[in-house]
Amino acid sequence: MQPNAIDTLPLAGSISHDLSIIGLFLQSDAIVKLVMLILLLASFWSWAIIFDKAMRIRRLRQAASSFEETFWSGGSLDDLYERVGQRPPDPMTAVFSAAMRLPPGRSCDRGRFPLDLK
Repeated sequence: MQPNAIDTLPLAGSISHDLSIIGLFLQSDAIVKLVMLILLLASFWSWAIIFDKAMRIRRLRQAASSFEETFWSGGSLDDLYERVGQRPPDPMTAVFSAAMRLPPGRSCDRGRFPLDLK
């Protein structure tokens, strides 16, 4: 028996199947294409949000580290409070600012601040 004795012939009416990602996309229906494009856009949007949050967290950690270094440097807390002001730029500075606004000798009563911190 010869190795190439049987040749394959395409059947009449058969379609050549391209199983690549692009080939499958091009052969799909309009609804499938629309859903795939929406999913692709949602994926890009999700990665943009993830990247933005990662950068924001990195900036907040750097700001907290800088504030903590200034806080523990041994300088006057009143001077530090004046530099921070009423609108602290990060959460750690906001906690410090809120604590400095409390009257002397007072602490938070039952979890509520005596001053409006809004």
